[in-house]
Amino acid sequence: MSDDKGAYLVFDNASNGSLFITWKKEKVENALLYIRPTKNVPEFKFAYNNGKSELIRNLQSDKKIFFSGICQFIKEARDIKGKLTLLPYLDNEFPIKVNIYFLKGNNVVQLKPGEAFDLEGVDALTVLPYGSSSLQVKTMTKDMFVGKGNSEGASISF
Repeated sequence: MSDDKGAYLVFDNASNGSLFITWKKEKVENALLYIRPTKNVPEFKFAYNNGKSELIRNLQSDKKIFFSGICQFIKEARDIKGKLTLLPYLDNEFPIKVNIYFLKGNNVVQLKPGEAFDLEGVDALTVLPYGSSSLQVKTMTKDMFVGKGNSEGASISF
């Protein structure tokens, strides 16, 4: 499997701002996040609609919608047992900055830029505005983790 083959989260200005999951066999420029599959992905994911499908739209109306779209993309990564990478474009250049956290058991782990993160054993995830200190702790209960995430950003519990 090519090192760049996988799913990419891509922003588009269409429909008042939209997030797309784009399945490609080569690197996608200006992608926000990347899922590297750990098993074979069916070819139709790359072929249908040129590998592109909309996750969420109307992002410019509310940042929480953007955070929710990131959560949906990460859920896809978990569902296919992929490894998730925060790409430099989201971390350095994209106008909306985020912090992404995972809960494994009661341990809070922040996604670091450029590192492939294995989603096995993740019980919940939260996307917060960059700089939020709400989850800068070592441990937390699942209910509190998800509650804090939903009050400031977006969360998904598995």
